[in-house]
Order: sequence, then C-alpha cells, then structure tokens
Amino acid sequence: MASSLKGDRISLPSATSNPSSPSVGDQYFNTNSNSLSIYDGTVWGQVNFAPLGSVNNPASSAADILTADSTATSGFYYITTAGVSSNVYCDMTNDNGGWMLAAHANGTDNNKWTYNDSSWTNSTIFNETDDPTSTSNHIKTKIYTTRPFTSVRICMGTISNGIVESNWSNTTSFANFMGSSSNSSNSATTWKNWVNTAFGSSHAWLANCNQFGTSKTYNYQYIKLGGTINGENDCNTNDESFGWGSLGISPYSNNYSCGAYSPYGGPNGLRDGWIFVK
Repeated sequence: MASSLKGDRISLPSATSNPSSPSVGDQYFNTNSNSLSIYDGTVWGQVNFAPLGSVNNPASSAADILTADSTATSGFYYITTAGVSSNVYCDMTNDNGGWMLAAHANGTDNNKWTYNDSSWTNSTIFNETDDPTSTSNHIKTKIYTTRPFTSVRICMGTISNGIVESNWSNTTSFANFMGSSSNSSNSATTWKNWVNTAFGSSHAWLANCNQFGTSKTYNYQYIKLGGTINGENDCNTNDESFGWGSLGISPYSNNYSCGAYSPYGGPNGLRDGWIFVK
C-alpha cells in the first residue's frame, strides 16, 4: 500500500475493506467506517473520526460546532457542560446561530413557567430529550441549570421570533440568573414588535411606564421574563403584559406560562416559547 506526498500533506490510499497480505505499519482510510486503519502485524486497528457534537466527540458549545462547520443545521448535538455530556437542541440558524436550548414553554397550558413556578430557580430538569420544535410538553434542560452564559435569546410564537439580550450573563446558570431582577437592553418598540409578531397582530400597545426584563412587579401585572406597560404613565398601574410567566393581580386574573395579556383588545393568550443561551 503506497501513500504519496502532496505538498505539505501525506495522502493515504482508501478502500472499503482491509487489504490482503498487509505489512506491519500499513495504513489506509476505510471509507465504509470513516476510520483510519493501521496494521500492527497481527490485526488491523482503527482510529475513528467523529464529527464535533456527536456522541463520540461532544462539543463544549453550539458556537464551537458552528465554527468547525459553518453548514451545521439546527438539531440535537452532544454538548458537555459541568463535566457531563448530554444531547442538546441547538439553533444554528437564527440570530447568527450557536444557541443552546435552555427551556421551552408549551403554548397550550400553564402547567409550568408561570410567575410563581419553582422551575425558574430550582435544579429539576424535565423532558429535555423532546424536540422543542414539535413537542406538546414543557422542557427544561441541563443547559438551564448548569451552564454559564454570556447572551440570552428569548422566543415567542415561533422559534425564529427572538429577542437577544447580549448584556445578560451569569457565571453559574440561567437558574441562578433568574433569582434576581434584571433590566432589558432592548427598546420598547423591539419588545412590542416581538409580541405583535408572535400573535400576528398590530396592536398599539400602551405607551407609558415600559418595564422590560426579569421579575418585574408593578401592582396589576407581574412578569418573570418580558414586559409590563400602561397608559397612565403610572408605574403602579401597569395592566398589560407579555412574555414568560405573567401574573395578573386583582382585578386581573391572568396566570400565563408564555403569552400576552391585554384588557384593551390586544393580544391575549398563550404561545409557545423558547429560551436559548450561549
């Protein structure tokens, strides 16, 4: 078996099975098993090549996979976090890609992700192997509970309708981050367009006392991740809300996992939601 020198590279022969009558040190690339085969004088040994993000070669992040292969598509990849490799859904398309799924809200019920749900800050994971593009379950992954991050992407309605918070970060996890209140760096217009896109509407959201971020509490509307607003320029009477985990205070009674609430004819109800980090 002969190899050849091509510039600064050695080109090995390829075959689909082990050649007959080999000599010690013979090498070739097996195109059936995608492996480098080497003969030690007794048996053929193999060095297998696994793509980054596969079970035999887990990646440290979705961004690393996209750097290694700019054509990587959205789907499940093996990611190592906190010393453990797990199969994680990664969005490789939207907002420059490289996003790892932390959570998904099912837009048909309020069993999880309401304002007072302990899932926001505890370490319990659920349904993490479900496909977040088709499941009817709520999801919380190890990425949510154990992964440090430097950016967050919040989606509602569709997985392509996202808001990126590039100033949010935490050296521990998103669960740790959600234990306190934070302000959004995005404008009121960006947030309002986001919710209108999710509901396919053009509602003229009330213009005053815009409060966007995490754990916002303004008398009539609480929001865990999103925004509350009103029309009277009085932050004590915010009565419209949208995002993840909205809670209405009397006389309002909304208790939504992910969606929007408006007593003024605007979007009102549940939508699917996704939280990604990187």
